[in-house]
Amino acid sequence: MQKQSRTTLRDIAEAAEVSVATVSMALAEHPQVNEQTRLRIAALSKRMNYQRRGGGRKTEDGSAGRRYAMVFVVNQSSNMILFRHVQAITERTSQCAAKVELVTVRDDDPNAVVKRVRALAYDVDGLLLAGVVPQDALRKFEGIGVPCVLFGTVTGDPAAPMRGCSLVATDAQSMAQHATQALLAAGHQRIGFFGWGRVSGGWLDRCYRGFRYAYADAGLSLDLAMAHFETNVAQARIGQLAADRVLSMPRGQRPTAFFAPSASDGVVFAGAMRDAGIAVPPGAIVFAGNSDDTALAELADSPMVYEDIKGIARLCLSLLRAGVDPGTAQVALHYVPYKTSRFDRICGP
Repeated sequence: MQKQSRTTLRDIAEAAEVSVATVSMALAEHPQVNEQTRLRIAALSKRMNYQRRGGGRKTEDGSAGRRYAMVFVVNQSSNMILFRHVQAITERTSQCAAKVELVTVRDDDPNAVVKRVRALAYDVDGLLLAGVVPQDALRKFEGIGVPCVLFGTVTGDPAAPMRGCSLVATDAQSMAQHATQALLAAGHQRIGFFGWGRVSGGWLDRCYRGFRYAYADAGLSLDLAMAHFETNVAQARIGQLAADRVLSMPRGQRPTAFFAPSASDGVVFAGAMRDAGIAVPPGAIVFAGNSDDTALAELADSPMVYEDIKGIARLCLSLLRAGVDPGTAQVALHYVPYKTSRFDRICGP
């Protein structure tokens, strides 16, 4: 006996003589779809025995059987930390008996990203966007009809009006501010800051903002020569280039402590300084990264601030399960607290 095919959104769209996107939004009770159309599509879906993907075994968090699409927007700023976030969310969905389809797209053509996201939204229970997403592209995701959660970075103003999406990120600004305040309290006033790939509103940009705020809170002037950024070189070289710049400074003008927003870059930097005969005391450099960073695991004697990757994964799925009000006037910002380790080892110059 032949198995009866499952009713899809496209089947309902053809019966209702509307687009698939309209059906998706109508079933999500999106305010942009008028009431008459919503009721007509609801009646059709019931008559055609339409069922959203799902219906598997129940779990405590309600994720069982749900199907999500995770769109990984790749560009030159993508790094291993972001890949670890993707891995953590994939593992979390598996633990919750949900399924996630991972799709990788490049950001060379924002319209292609939008088109891919809208195509995926037709038949999933929620969308996860990972990577650096332009604000103008994010606005075009309005009205996709399913919950949407972005973790990573929005270029431009992350609080600019848009609908139906939540942004999840580590509070990098507070993290860097806390680390810099600890070094200032230990007596260091010339603190070096270096990084690669500074994007407006991105991880490094938010860290640098916290770095500056710590100086302002302490009533101290920040010497801009202490900050070093690179974008037109391979990321693996930033640690060496930062060390070269410090070594080129007169001894009395060199930083006495450092904040490394990337643990991997910081390890290379410390090694380059050591090779030049200058050992950076463990308490004079704070490394930032994530809880799964192998570079951080090697820094047994240094203070650290790091992302709670598993906490971010839990929050992303929690927001998808709860759903996002598609009529919200602004992006919902959710900052996950950072963690610290071995700050008692920060010492004076």
